[in-house]
Amino acid sequence: MVRKHTRTKLYCVCQISVLILAVQGMVYFFFLDKPRLLKAGPRLEQGGTEVTYESLSPGLMLSGGGRLSVNLTQGRGKLVSLAPGQKRVERPQPLGPYEGPNQYYGKHSVKYQISAHKLEVEGANLHEFNYYMKPRGICDIQREVFLLIIIHSRPENFKNRNIIRKTWGSPEYFLVNGSRDSLVKTVFVLGLSLNNTIDARLDQENALYHDLIQEDYRDHYRNMTYKHMASFKWISQNCNNSKYVLKADDDVMADIFTVVRLLQHLPQAEKEKDFIMGAITTPSVYRKKNTQWYVTTEEYRDNTYQTYPMGLAYVTTTRAVNRMFRASLTTPFYWIDDVYVGILAAKVGGVNFRRINGKMALWFMGDIDKTFLKRGYYFAHLQSPGVHFTWTIFNRLLSREHVPSIKIPKK
Repeated sequence: MVRKHTRTKLYCVCQISVLILAVQGMVYFFFLDKPRLLKAGPRLEQGGTEVTYESLSPGLMLSGGGRLSVNLTQGRGKLVSLAPGQKRVERPQPLGPYEGPNQYYGKHSVKYQISAHKLEVEGANLHEFNYYMKPRGICDIQREVFLLIIIHSRPENFKNRNIIRKTWGSPEYFLVNGSRDSLVKTVFVLGLSLNNTIDARLDQENALYHDLIQEDYRDHYRNMTYKHMASFKWISQNCNNSKYVLKADDDVMADIFTVVRLLQHLPQAEKEKDFIMGAITTPSVYRKKNTQWYVTTEEYRDNTYQTYPMGLAYVTTTRAVNRMFRASLTTPFYWIDDVYVGILAAKVGGVNFRRINGKMALWFMGDIDKTFLKRGYYFAHLQSPGVHFTWTIFNRLLSREHVPSIKIPKK
């Protein structure tokens, strides 16, 4: 009886000790030695995520019936959410921002290389990134997708994406003969946020909408070419049943009804050609120091760029996207994505540029909600201050199309 009582006391003491150690470890982990996120890591075969941290904390292992495993060791560790029987799929470290300069364009004239058909560097830009998220149910139908909308978005811009989903990016306004098939589909492409809270919200968002393309490079303005090629790659590999592609940023408003009608009524001769339609420009290389877009002669030798579409929005053919993506594999990387698209278009040849500069509001205007329809804009760059105008402008478009308006949510 005494021995049994003693064993019980020892057992209780051991349990309490283990509990205290676990609590101390958790306190140390969450409050005293907050690790720095290095990567939001792989999707598991049966769900879950891995996050790799950098930490100087002593080793700590907590386990809960196979549901959660935390292992922080000096230098690096992993926080892994695993259900019983799951296997972790290793993923590469996410690529940080491109730092350059790219020696190729500093040593070679793009104009000469293209005119002489010498812009061909084997394995120059293979875009060997891994998907974190891929859309479902977008292009896996037998019917042709008339217009695929690709929105370049920042991970944290949840509000912008939801506004587009409910307004001009919604497939509901282009359903075919009362079916659930739509002439228009929308996907969003983004890089990694390196933020736990944002990553968790992105998982929830993609589980709800299944319309996110995310690869394992860091989302950064100097990585926008990776994002652009991620769009081209996904279209080439997954959405060849689309006819046209509309690329836009997530702070852009589009008169999607007019754009669709414009494409539907193109002359037959133009339908058979590849084109890029947008705000077309052939600018000088920006040489002003201490600015975001400054480029040295060591980085880009020519003083003017190839003709390209300004990236806030443009429309092209899926065939042109396929050709440009294939060309990108042997075209050295250039970090300004609009410029890179212009280089690819010049390299493949046969891509006609259609200027609609007068139909595009390139910069935010305080009265854009009133002038968008009045001036007949196809696209408007609302930027951060004006994204909320999307609701008002879209309802005016619906009124013009004799379609019931939608309720504008409170800010």
